[in-house]
Amino acid sequence: MAIRPVLKMGDPRLWQQARAVETFDTPDLHALVADMQETMRHLNGAGLAAPQIGVDLRVVIFGMERNPRYPDAESVPFTILINPVLTPLSEEIQEGWEGCLSVPGLRGVVPRWQHLRYEGFDQFGRKIDRTVDGFHARVVQHECDHLDGRLYLSRIVDIGRLAFVEELRRQALEARERDVIIIGSTHDFQITPGVDYLREQEKKARSYKADIVKFAFTPCLASDIQTGVQLFTKPKGPIAVMGMGPMGPVSRLLYSQLGSCLVYGYLGDREAAPGQWHVSLIKETLRNLGPILR
Repeated sequence: MAIRPVLKMGDPRLWQQARAVETFDTPDLHALVADMQETMRHLNGAGLAAPQIGVDLRVVIFGMERNPRYPDAESVPFTILINPVLTPLSEEIQEGWEGCLSVPGLRGVVPRWQHLRYEGFDQFGRKIDRTVDGFHARVVQHECDHLDGRLYLSRIVDIGRLAFVEELRRQALEARERDVIIIGSTHDFQITPGVDYLREQEKKARSYKADIVKFAFTPCLASDIQTGVQLFTKPKGPIAVMGMGPMGPVSRLLYSQLGSCLVYGYLGDREAAPGQWHVSLIKETLRNLGPILR
């Protein structure tokens, strides 16, 4: 086994399409996998693709129990995946922060399929077929992108949500020293994510020293409203919960009575997000609801 140099963004080999593995259980393939595993472990990576060490084969490895680069992420079983085929199982997209060993020092928010089936083979040619979601699904998609010559930067929708890790930490520390309240927020303008995913986002926000964690999502069904209600069961600190879209106003009123520490409204001529009420209407409604709810 050997620790191999990892190619950095700018190396043209990272933009190339990798070749399928045609022969399994060979000394060369086993040696490649061993080197990838040693390199990933040395760099505290959550995954690694063969093209990242200059080998144009469709081979990825991933997996982690506890990782200092992703301290609050769920565990992912160690996997060697060759010639992978990915199939999204729903249209649900989730945003999440990602980093990359080939783009050191940066983190960005990337949309990924939330529910996924992946198929392929291990180094012995044995079939792999799994259905996964959450962080596991995100890691698989990130690593398999490398096989098609893509870095996660090419999937970022809002460049304003790309930053150097050290700068994020500096801003958080500076805000803390100035007694500025830090709000860590997660938004979904299409659906209401599952409660497990939202709680995972709360853990991440708390790890970045957020004083308040804000959840904004788009309820489409009564069950989506209930998802927000569940967030008030043993939160790790103050939370602000609010819906967007047609069901946004009623959800915001409900969550304010359950303990949401913030209710967002707009002050100008139009809403800043779908489903917002004007601040004056929010105040009046909450004032009128007070005697009823008591």
